[in-house]
Amino acid sequence: ILDIGGHAGMYTVPFAIAVGNTGKVYVVEPEKQGFETIQRNIQLNELGNVIPLNMAVSNEKSIVEFYIRPDKDTHSLFQETTAPSPLGIQNVIQIETSTIDNMVKDNIIEQPDFVKIDTEGAELKILDGINNSAENIMHILVEIHEIELKLNGIVNPKKTVEQKLQLLGFNNHRYLDGHHILASKI
Repeated sequence: ILDIGGHAGMYTVPFAIAVGNTGKVYVVEPEKQGFETIQRNIQLNELGNVIPLNMAVSNEKSIVEFYIRPDKDTHSLFQETTAPSPLGIQNVIQIETSTIDNMVKDNIIEQPDFVKIDTEGAELKILDGINNSAENIMHILVEIHEIELKLNGIVNPKKTVEQKLQLLGFNNHRYLDGHHILASKI
C-alpha cells in the first residue's frame, strides 16, 4: 500500500494491520510534525511493516516549495488555499518530490497494489505521475479536494479526476461519500 498524505497515520495504522507481516505500507508525509507523529504511531503500534517517507508525491521529480500552515492541517504544494491559517501564518519549506513511477523505478518503494491519495488539491498532479506503474495498481482511493482544484483552474474536479482514472485503466468507480472515490480495475 502507498499512503500519500499520511498526516498523522490515521489510515497508515489500519492499513499496516490489514496487510499484516507479509505486506508493506509506504506512507508519504512532507510536513515535519505530521511525519514525526507517524513515526511515533509506528513505534507505539510496533509496526515493522511501515516505511515512512518525508517527501511529497507529484507529477515530477524535483525540489519544490511546500506551504505549511502550522495552525491548520491544509499543508500543500500550493501557495493559495481556500483554507488558510486562522492566524495568517504560512511557512515555506523546500521539499523533494517524485512521481509514483519514479519512486518504483528508483526502488524507493515496491510496486503498490493499492494507493490512497489525500493531498489538498495535488491529486491530479499525482495521477499524472502514474503511467508505467498504473497497470499493476489494482485500487486507488482519492480524496477529491474540489475547492482547491477549482482554485487551481479545474472547472469540474470530480469529472476530471474520474476521466484521469479511466485513462489510467480504472474503469470501476464508486464514491464512498461526497469526496472519496474508490477506483478499481476489477
